[in-house]
Amino acid sequence: MLLIIGILLLSTSIPVRANTTFIFDEFNGSALAFYGNASIQSKFISLTSESPSVLGRALYAYPVRMRDSLSFSTTFVFNMVPSASNPSLSGHGLAFIITPHKSPVGALAGQYLGLFNISTIGKAYNHLFAAEFDTGKSEEFQDINNNHVGVDLNDLTSVDSKAAGYWTGDQFEQLTLKNGQSIQAWIDYSHPRKQLNVTITQAGSLRPQKPLLSLKNTSLWDILEEEMYVGFSGATGTMFETHYILAWSFSTVGAAPVLNISNFPSSLIPNKSKSWLRPAILVVLVVPVFFCVAAVVICIRLKRNMYKDDIEEWETEYWPHRFSYKDLYIATKGFQDDQILGSGGFSRVYKGVLPSNGLEVAIKFILRHSTEGMK
Repeated sequence: MLLIIGILLLSTSIPVRANTTFIFDEFNGSALAFYGNASIQSKFISLTSESPSVLGRALYAYPVRMRDSLSFSTTFVFNMVPSASNPSLSGHGLAFIITPHKSPVGALAGQYLGLFNISTIGKAYNHLFAAEFDTGKSEEFQDINNNHVGVDLNDLTSVDSKAAGYWTGDQFEQLTLKNGQSIQAWIDYSHPRKQLNVTITQAGSLRPQKPLLSLKNTSLWDILEEEMYVGFSGATGTMFETHYILAWSFSTVGAAPVLNISNFPSSLIPNKSKSWLRPAILVVLVVPVFFCVAAVVICIRLKRNMYKDDIEEWETEYWPHRFSYKDLYIATKGFQDDQILGSGGFSRVYKGVLPSNGLEVAIKFILRHSTEGMK
């Protein structure tokens, strides 16, 4: 009887996966556990919604034996969609996590990313590894900016962090985490080499050879317990964005399986064949702006030339008894016809009032086309 009960208990217990490898090119909810605000939406994992101060956690449903190798590799595609009401503001990002706890009991949203609360943060008993993709700058956690990638061990003060981006040779290209573009990340840890690498780039691009973060002489022995859960956590604060996981693979033996993102909607993955559109759009925008600026410059120069004073030799004898053309233009109301007192073959005489002192004067205007008299 006792033997039968023992067999029944074993058959109903949660299986622990040794040498775990899995791949989700799309999600249907099977083999996954959701907590908080997380759910499946259109075959993707949605960790949060466009709501303030919510958190969501999505995990592989089965515990993974981490102490068998202590090494792991994972790759995933994520997308952070900014709030439609205020896309310039953000909060607060998501994290890939390895944790002994399925449920985020006591964890806070906002800058805590659904991982800790005020009393648990920084405690060794958390046994939590996180690679954060943070869109908020928290001074209390010494964040470098509001668009960075960091590695966290039992804390949200990262052991290392870098501005989000990727390397193409010696050239560093920045990436904005929360602008709605899909980003692929790779996280690889080798216990024998004591090295952890984190790499990101635009989804659909080749994996950069140089990682964004490379932590050497790093041991996770004190972090990883015998059985751990792997997955994602996301949170919003007073400002918010929506966090999606579009595909995911993981392995404790060798590299994580390659993801197939060819079936993703075109709105989520940039079309490389249309990369020429960006410079074309730039040209279309720049050309009109160039002509507008040129027109403004020409108008300014014409106006300056209109007021320009040409000093002639005969004037030097009477210097400085001279009025500027601009003053005379104003005095005659722009040499309006109703100001004409008289005219001759090569000149006109205008009535004027000097703007400097209100003195009424007569101004003789020598016609440019005249060949008589003074120039």
